[in-house]
Amino acid sequence: MVWRSSYETRILPPAAIKGITGISLAEMPFSLGSSDLVFGGFDLAAVRELIIWRRLFDRNPSLEACLGAGHPAPFGWTILFLSGQDKVSVPTLKAMTAPSAWSTTIIADDNGPLRDLIQVDRPDRSFGTLVVSGIADPLMVGLPTEEALQTFLDAIAQRS
Repeated sequence: MVWRSSYETRILPPAAIKGITGISLAEMPFSLGSSDLVFGGFDLAAVRELIIWRRLFDRNPSLEACLGAGHPAPFGWTILFLSGQDKVSVPTLKAMTAPSAWSTTIIADDNGPLRDLIQVDRPDRSFGTLVVSGIADPLMVGLPTEEALQTFLDAIAQRS
């Protein structure tokens, strides 16, 4: 049996996330909007979890209900924050990503403060958050599971 360190999903306190820009795999400029669902990671190793986060949310209509009336449905983005030397991995990322998702998959410059907030302790560490007016709340870090999705939705419902 192989021993693995604990990898729990956790919710961090609300945090300011502003000024995120990048370029999509479809080579279109990107700037974080006023109401966006963001799934992110800091290494290509996070792509596997990011795909699971996206699938969990894409198949769950509860998000709009949790936001309440008057809130537009957020647009979903997958963002990889890569440093300069990692950007040579873009062709690999394109090969790992379905062409239909290229327009919503973003390469952004590595965000040091966000990396520190999330406490990236392994390459495959991923996160999901709802960013409204520059505030990420909830900010969930870790393993994407149906239980984590429900916790995320509950946190959004409590906030609304």
